[in-house]
Amino acid sequence: MNKALAAGGAVAVAACIALGLGAQGTAQANSDPSSPVTGLIQSVKTGTADLQAEALNQLIDASGVKGKVQSALNANVARIAQRTGLPESTVREGVAAFDIQDWQAVALPASAQTECTYPVSYDGVDATVTLYSDPSYLSVSTMGQQVTLKVPESAQPYVGYLGYLA
Repeated sequence: MNKALAAGGAVAVAACIALGLGAQGTAQANSDPSSPVTGLIQSVKTGTADLQAEALNQLIDASGVKGKVQSALNANVARIAQRTGLPESTVREGVAAFDIQDWQAVALPASAQTECTYPVSYDGVDATVTLYSDPSYLSVSTMGQQVTLKVPESAQPYVGYLGYLA
């Protein structure tokens, strides 16, 4: 189960990062000042950390990335099961535990203490995943951007398995 969750977590986090930041990059390329997306980008650039996180969450939700990540995980259940030797039903349970719809971009608390960092790559995008002593947070850095995510309680026991990505 741990191997399946590590593999599933790898796909979830990497896909969320790649797709989410890809959507952010596409939105930033939009130069129409009347666009609602441009307004959100401006809020991200000039607002407080909480406002930045809220704007990023709106972009992520508008992009449909969470559904894409969940679909990618669901589509890879058989592959993950094959690679780990675990039953598909066990892998499916692990994938469900990630609760992708409840992951949220947040401001990193000042008290956060780094536990470890791991290099990851997904679809040609290199990133660094930072785990903290508090498993309810993780940060992803890629393409000069850092996004901190609030990890749902159901996924927290599996965050440590992201080290298998390195």
